[in-house]
Amino acid sequence: MATIDWLAQALGFISMGIGWYAVSRRDDLGFISFNLASALIASLHFALLDSMVLATIMLLSGLRFAISLKSRRKAWVWLFVGGALLQGLALAQYWYEWFAIVASMISSWAVFVTRGKRLRESLLLCNGLNLINAVGVMSWSTILYCSGTLVTLAYRLLKSEFNSSQLQHQ
Repeated sequence: MATIDWLAQALGFISMGIGWYAVSRRDDLGFISFNLASALIASLHFALLDSMVLATIMLLSGLRFAISLKSRRKAWVWLFVGGALLQGLALAQYWYEWFAIVASMISSWAVFVTRGKRLRESLLLCNGLNLINAVGVMSWSTILYCSGTLVTLAYRLLKSEFNSSQLQHQ
């Protein structure tokens, strides 16, 4: 395995750790903030794995998380859904990449419209879709991340362990 491949996988595992920390957060503010950091590192991870559609999807995801920290305007949903669709049309080369694109579209709705339990239910679905994509792109850290996140989110949803009151918008 070349040095770039090792670096890519290492960044993927760093992103995974931050993402798992995000999922373990009970408050929406921490959940979204740490997902932002995870998405930006994942973007570099996928770029180094030569998956430009996934790298740009992760950049879009990071931007979506950042904006959702300040605004809940539903108009953002359509901008990000359109952006994900355009990225897919312009960059997707393999059938499995469309699972990440659909997940990005669902996530766009989730972070601007939902909170608490509904936010996590939506992102549970997104992680399932992203797992299919991760297997296609052979990102070991993303396969592990999605699998662990599915289990953690499902567990937290069953226990209803989260608090949406800590994320305020104007």
